[in-house]
Amino acid sequence: AQEVRVGLYENEPKIFTAADGKPAGILVDLLQEIATREGWQLKFVACEWQACLRQLSAGEIDLMPDVAWSEARDQQFDFHQTPALHSWSQLYTRQNAGIAAPPDLQGKRIAVLQGAVQINGLNDMMHAFGVRAEVVTLGSMQEVFAVVQNGSADAAAVNRYSGGIRAHEFGLVESPIVFQPARLFYATAQGR
Repeated sequence: AQEVRVGLYENEPKIFTAADGKPAGILVDLLQEIATREGWQLKFVACEWQACLRQLSAGEIDLMPDVAWSEARDQQFDFHQTPALHSWSQLYTRQNAGIAAPPDLQGKRIAVLQGAVQINGLNDMMHAFGVRAEVVTLGSMQEVFAVVQNGSADAAAVNRYSGGIRAHEFGLVESPIVFQPARLFYATAQGR
């Protein structure tokens, strides 16, 4: 069987490490089915999002699940034709945060996963509404939710899957602010 090294980062329910220490999630289940059919032996490599993308570019891993297509990423990675999932970004806040529309973000601090597509989507949305807010980038989804919970940031900009499943663990609620539809893929380094 051909060994395929796969980046594993924490973004439940799409991809994460389960309580038993094994890779789990929607995208892991789908990939395991593909691997069975293709005769691949999957080797998961734990990494934080930015490090996963660097390792993919460097050829240290072969495949990275959960990569939203963008023009910039299309220059760096190869993508298959049919998306594995469709998603969008959404803001999550503490209860009664008073953030219901983009203008409410004026002067606020918004936490985002470092290297995530939400950074550009958020900046585009704020620019369109003439809003200035501080975007704070963090290394893990856990940190993104935690800084909103502890009040260091006012909102978390995350994909709807992880927000839908994790926000309540941190006492956060979804805001009506939805932006940036995304098609999610398994990416490879260009030409691989």
